[in-house]
Amino acid sequence: MLVSWDACSDVDGLTDKRCRAAPVFASAFAAVSFPAPQRNWPGALARRLLRRLPGLLAPLVPLAPIALLAAGGCSGQRHGGSAPAFLRPAASGGARLSAKSAGPFAAVGSSTVALVEEETAVTVEGSEEANGPEEAAWQTLLKTGEAYAEGGHGEEALVSYKSALASLDAAGADHEDFSRGRILAGLGAAQAVLGTPQEALGTLTAARQSFEAHGKMGSKSGARLQASIAAASAAAGAPAAEILREFAQAHEAFERQGLLESKEGVKLLLEAGAARGTVGAEQEAASSFERALAILTKFGMLETKLGADAYEGLGDAFAEQDEVERSADALAEARRILEVKGKLRSKRGAALLVRLGDIYAELGMAEEALDAYGEARSILETAGRLAGPDSAALLANLGALQAEFSQPEEAIQTLSEARALYEAAGALETLEGATLIANLANFRLQQDCGEEAAEEALEQLGLARRTFAVEGVLESMEGARLLTTLGAAHAELGSY
Repeated sequence: MLVSWDACSDVDGLTDKRCRAAPVFASAFAAVSFPAPQRNWPGALARRLLRRLPGLLAPLVPLAPIALLAAGGCSGQRHGGSAPAFLRPAASGGARLSAKSAGPFAAVGSSTVALVEEETAVTVEGSEEANGPEEAAWQTLLKTGEAYAEGGHGEEALVSYKSALASLDAAGADHEDFSRGRILAGLGAAQAVLGTPQEALGTLTAARQSFEAHGKMGSKSGARLQASIAAASAAAGAPAAEILREFAQAHEAFERQGLLESKEGVKLLLEAGAARGTVGAEQEAASSFERALAILTKFGMLETKLGADAYEGLGDAFAEQDEVERSADALAEARRILEVKGKLRSKRGAALLVRLGDIYAELGMAEEALDAYGEARSILETAGRLAGPDSAALLANLGALQAEFSQPEEAIQTLSEARALYEAAGALETLEGATLIANLANFRLQQDCGEEAAEEALEQLGLARRTFAVEGVLESMEGARLLTTLGAAHAELGSY
């Protein structure tokens, strides 16, 4: 907190120190032109940072929360000031689950799986009659690859497609034959699923050339190929304009072929929403997720994994637009669906709970945030996954909230655990690690009035200050709070 001259009227043992230290604290705040601290100030900054993260399907580097506690003197209790502010991190687990959980598109040539599940057989469009054993072999291998892809067996699908290509070559087929394009389309989709987007994009581009040469891009197979190219472009980190164009073309193709109101169509909308959000087109992203939800509602499929994916993506899109209340509603609905389906106590569920806790904290709903973080921690502890920077971020926010709810022992334990995780990950000298150090030193200073505690806090706050300076954030709201806490430590030691 900023110690004002009103503090001179306090009738405790620190009155004189506070009066002399007040100008030091005031100068810390005069160095920046920010308004008085509020709980939700970091929201826009967090979202700007998140927009700089890598593209769809690429591993995201999660941001730990900055939850710097308001500075306070050594009194065993808080001296007013604002509640902690929270910097919303990327999804725990290193990935935005809503952006990626829809899964790959079915291989080009596989049948449309309608939401009402009327068709389940795998069929191949444009199949030619086999003219010999070798041609029959490649066709069988192609169908096998499509079946594997439909079932989510990417590695087996890849082997089948490569074998189909070799079989086609053994048959002496012309390289301009459309059969090659169909196999390449499936092969590229499998490569994308297995995490080689650049290779996949090259393969799929070759497939599109074959489709275009044979006038097949206007078919259902062409629509599916376009969807695969769009997803691969996003995963490969293509320019934003290219990603948006590819998904727009895929959307139009699905509409023309009557594929949008199907399981494939919903997956396309989820992929498009995630990609659009990644490149900063948040309104378009929200529209994609809302369309997916409308289709799922129409077919009575809202309480499914796809429904949870859509609500989760919509919640993220709303958060990016600073519509935090709508974000909380959407994420809460995703949580409800996962709970109904018995899937909440999972790594994915924990990641969702962390983001929901972040949004609740931004809204000032501290009790709800505390519950969400606590449940996420329980899930990760039970699964033996409470480790790494993501878990440290969770514990940092949880500890700050415990401090707010006058749970000093729990807060110090939780913040100490967060520090240990940051240290184990070699992340103490990051902005997030430095903020955690400052929080822990600040809270210990508030709980212990001794000179030894003040000296220890001063040392830790000095470390945090150096990192803030290196990161260029010392002249910010959080930097001002850090300087205020540092001033409080100096005051406790009588150094002015």
